[in-house]
Amino acid sequence: MWRHQLCTILIFLVAVKVAFSRVFLVSEKGLGDLVPNYLFVFVAYYHPSCSKQPGLGEFEIAEQIAEETNLTVAYDIRFARVNLRKVDNYETGLLRQKPDGCTGPPYFELFKFGVPIRLGRQGKLVKDELTTKAMFEFLEKHTTKSRVDVATSDAEVKMYEAQNEFSILGYFKEYTGTGLRNNFYRAANRLKYYNFAEVRNQDLVRKFERDTVVINQQFGTIKLELDENLSENRVTMFVRANVNSTRNPVISVKLDKLQETIDTTMQVFVMFYHYDCKVPEIFEFVADLAKENGMMDVLDLKFVTVDIEEYESDESLEKYSLHYSDCNLSGKNWTDFSNVLRLFKYGKMTKYGESSLLPNVTMDAKKLKTLSGMMTWLEENTKPAARPVWTMEGAKLIVEFNEISVIGYFQKGSQARMEFHKAADSANEYVWGDVLAPEINPFNTDMIVVFKNYGKEQVNFTWDNKMTNGEIQRFVKNESSNSQIPIPTRPTPPMPSTTTEKPEVFYRMTKQIAIFDRKGFQGNRVIIDLTGGCVIVPKSWGLGTFSIKTYSQCVYFYEEPGCDADKKRFRLDIQESREHWDISDFKSIEGFQSMQFCPEEGEVSAGKSRLGVHLGFIMTLTIFIMA
Repeated sequence: MWRHQLCTILIFLVAVKVAFSRVFLVSEKGLGDLVPNYLFVFVAYYHPSCSKQPGLGEFEIAEQIAEETNLTVAYDIRFARVNLRKVDNYETGLLRQKPDGCTGPPYFELFKFGVPIRLGRQGKLVKDELTTKAMFEFLEKHTTKSRVDVATSDAEVKMYEAQNEFSILGYFKEYTGTGLRNNFYRAANRLKYYNFAEVRNQDLVRKFERDTVVINQQFGTIKLELDENLSENRVTMFVRANVNSTRNPVISVKLDKLQETIDTTMQVFVMFYHYDCKVPEIFEFVADLAKENGMMDVLDLKFVTVDIEEYESDESLEKYSLHYSDCNLSGKNWTDFSNVLRLFKYGKMTKYGESSLLPNVTMDAKKLKTLSGMMTWLEENTKPAARPVWTMEGAKLIVEFNEISVIGYFQKGSQARMEFHKAADSANEYVWGDVLAPEINPFNTDMIVVFKNYGKEQVNFTWDNKMTNGEIQRFVKNESSNSQIPIPTRPTPPMPSTTTEKPEVFYRMTKQIAIFDRKGFQGNRVIIDLTGGCVIVPKSWGLGTFSIKTYSQCVYFYEEPGCDADKKRFRLDIQESREHWDISDFKSIEGFQSMQFCPEEGEVSAGKSRLGVHLGFIMTLTIFIMA
């Protein structure tokens, strides 16, 4: 929108001397009053005694264009000039840098939701950035990607609530100078994948005595209000606590409908229960984690509970190797709940604690009753038979380094994907890949491609809805037996460090930690496996500004190699769901060189309070480390 309006009007206005300016002329104090009242404030700092001020004229033209085209209203942006001669103290307020007289151009800042962004590269202006066009491009970049929708009428508010199972609405009074509206927008930027909207209708806003954030649950049928201390962190925690906690990923299924769920879902983790055998909270904790870290989506995994109260003497339970008396959780007895847990992977049943690959192997019973233990067991037993493929590079890694490989391209929601994985599970002598990214799927129908001779030959197999996994296996085996594969030197796959392909299993695992080189879990990333105990951090990741994320128990970080307890610097705990600015005793450090998981006793056990674990089930910490 910015660019379109600029092209249509700039030609006319750029040749016209601006007869008068609509730019706010404010003092430092006035700027402090202006910024909290608008989402965006574009400021020019200038010195009136300097004879030539490059960029000021262009700045005023940009403001006039924005005013004439109604962009100031559409984006809630205001333009302001600050006379630097009237600034008394650069150590306080919004100004942090005293200009060097008239030696350079004025400097410009955009306050986005109250946070300043300097125009220029590393804060330094060059000539081509002092044009009206460059200023508009700068504004377009920073103002057109807000994550907050706008509702201007009661009908739009009701429609927004009805269309979203969970929504967060902000009601803010005009020109109060509190900056609470900016806090709401900053919280929305932090909380990706949530539905935020601002109600810009003062008649609706006046229904509340003060600025209020409303969380709507279950399509608006339940409303929770927050109208005190609306800081960015307060809004963030309020939303996290009241949206995630209501999104129960566990579904209830009747026993006679369970087989239908198993037949249509690639993987199903089932808890059978009855009046004397309630569903333990740990089962719900794990479901929360699996939803948040992506397992449920990537694996097509469902968490299901089945009430068997009316089947006490029914033979139908024998189908699941189950008896009504297998579970007794009365009081604090947690010893038997594992007997009524079953995992169905591609229709095959595995009892909890056993291995789907090694039937005679079981995990330690005590470990199975911990959150980390249950997650670890799920990860080991739900690994997909076909590797998830997210990029073209990932597909090449399968095709070009295996004599025979099979790649599946499926439309969203297709039952063919499950049959494909069943075939891959049975015919594991071949390497199978499942393309999950729509942007690298060239087909408009379900398609299976067999690649032979390291990708030099390929045969397409168009999916027929009546086909079964057995027919897929026969097709693949027939093509592989007909292939005249030479005996060349097998291609050597690249080292993991030379590829940016995501891990075979895309969701975060409990024994992995992800380190990013930018805040907000952005930028380059390294995945470090901590299964083996103490791990040395790569030197290139030991210093700088990082984001660290894990879905497991607490992690200790050390300033030196070897994980020496005397050198321990800080701890990241699964029971903490706090960003770094919420930790009062946090101090910047020189960096860290090693890390390891906390001892087993630091794990969350089956009997832990749901609230304590739930608020921390996604453990994130943005760490500022000064190089």
